[in-house]
Amino acid sequence: MLEHFIYEAVEVPSGVMIITGPTGSGKTCTLYSCINYLNDVNTSIITAEDPVEIVIDGISQCSINSKIGVTFEETLRHIVRQDPDIIVLGEIRDNFSAETAIQAALTGHKVLTTFHTEDSIGGLIRLMNMEIEAFLISSTVVCVVAQRLLRRVCPDCAEPYIPTPLDLSRLNVSANDLVGAEFRIGRGCKACRFSGYRGRVGVFELLVMNEMVKNAILNKKSSYDIRKISIETSGMVTLLEDGLVKGARGEISLKEIISDLPRLGKPRSVAELRRILGVK
Repeated sequence: MLEHFIYEAVEVPSGVMIITGPTGSGKTCTLYSCINYLNDVNTSIITAEDPVEIVIDGISQCSINSKIGVTFEETLRHIVRQDPDIIVLGEIRDNFSAETAIQAALTGHKVLTTFHTEDSIGGLIRLMNMEIEAFLISSTVVCVVAQRLLRRVCPDCAEPYIPTPLDLSRLNVSANDLVGAEFRIGRGCKACRFSGYRGRVGVFELLVMNEMVKNAILNKKSSYDIRKISIETSGMVTLLEDGLVKGARGEISLKEIISDLPRLGKPRSVAELRRILGVK
């Protein structure tokens, strides 16, 4: 998934790249990681953030301060005129910032930004609800990444966990779908302060736009149809499915997966997901 993200999204010279998720899901960290990857002496990068959270050498970072007239609208208007290669918007928060991101991408810029939606398809639907034309979304958005940070099972006190019938029904899977999975749960020890968890694990959903997904957006299909087309044609693995794969390796508990990840439709079997993601 990481290779796909770098080659099909981060290294693409223009277009809008959206990182989405709720507060505390690690969006800013992913955004700055992309900036660090793209930052070199030949690339001009300008940011508009509220506020600047991490200072990076070699790029121009602007902190929004409406008290002195440095508003989001004014900053974006000047950024576009300075001929940057990459524009970073801290967050799409209204119709104006969404339109600016789209217009900047139309003129050949690469735009990186974050969004507050539940999953990747939700990001596209929300753009439509902001009255951005469907043909503009389909022609400029390169990819949408949805992510969460779940608690990692403490490796020092982890013990095997067998899913209960209630777990299976809440996940909408059968026991056969989880064949080969080795779920674990933390018992609690001094190393994890008796919580059973230590550290965090990133769970991701990567939607790279292809012609079929773009066509579905142009035809203003429902989120269900766009999600189905994305899974079938672009190789998208949903947040729940990526969580199941990492849970099957014993990294995160089933309780975390059930309580923190959106359950939209029936996930595929663990064996099939491992084949798609190329993991053991």
